[in-house]
Amino acid sequence: MRNLRLAAVIAATPLLALGLVASPQHNEPGCARNVVGSRYNQQLFRSLMRRKDKIADKFLVAYNVKRVSPLDVRPVSNPTVCKRAAVAYGKAVNAPSVHKVHILRVGTRFVVMDPDYIVDNHHRAVTFDSTFTKAVALVAE
Repeated sequence: MRNLRLAAVIAATPLLALGLVASPQHNEPGCARNVVGSRYNQQLFRSLMRRKDKIADKFLVAYNVKRVSPLDVRPVSNPTVCKRAAVAYGKAVNAPSVHKVHILRVGTRFVVMDPDYIVDNHHRAVTFDSTFTKAVALVAE
């Protein structure tokens, strides 16, 4: 009986893995699950909201976000917002193949990043207003 269960688990493993890769939901625009840099980005923006130096001010101007309470810097995981943000990000950077993004809500703005985009260790982000119809900042650093 134990061997039969083990055989069933081993036999089902490739099917389960293939289902995750081949499922239509995997390739739909939306939010990336846990992203290595997402926590770092949230902490960075929260830190910038506390700081009052010229570097923090330049950073906020580059991202076109206003200084808000650090508690108003939050990751977004709402599926509807994630899908709209991923589509808008793809249009803004002219990359229709972007499927998953990481989003930080900073006050009334949304900073959207592609967790898979790394060119020479550079980071790219697009800031949108709440409608996601117009990019208000494009940052590549």
